[in-house]
Amino acid sequence: MHKFGLKRKIKSLQTDVESFVHLFHNWIQEDKIPNHIMVDVVDYKHLPDGPGIMLIAHEGYFSLDFEDNELGLLYMRKTQLGDNVTETLSAIQQILDFAAELIRIDSAIGEKIEFLDEYQLISNDRYEFPNNLESEKKLLVAASGVFSDAVLSVPETLKGSRLKINIQ
Repeated sequence: MHKFGLKRKIKSLQTDVESFVHLFHNWIQEDKIPNHIMVDVVDYKHLPDGPGIMLIAHEGYFSLDFEDNELGLLYMRKTQLGDNVTETLSAIQQILDFAAELIRIDSAIGEKIEFLDEYQLISNDRYEFPNNLESEKKLLVAASGVFSDAVLSVPETLKGSRLKINIQ
């Protein structure tokens, strides 16, 4: 129940995405993300509709993500975090919002990026949460426990795609 990601959508980015390579390397050097063993930075921006620039950690990864032609900061969790889905999602949101705040206060990037208060929840576990109506209902209930004032919707996806929920 820990393989979830949360993407914070970006309204505008007025800097070269290459600047995130330096930013993420700085996070590793200064150990900026609590409770994470950060390993490396990977540049996948050459892949269309892909993960862009990634900061790989043992517990999960951060990404300046371009999936579905929507730019955002993604945090995908790989290890256990909470005792249930709602706790896990809440903790993931806190980690992602902390990372977004680190970006906002960075002197090289902070004034050049504008985050929206919109998220996309992504289930990266097709076994526990396949893209079907039953899983969709379970994930909507869990997400509503974290994003109680938000409007939740399920975007149309292709068969076999990961289950996603838009949060506005």
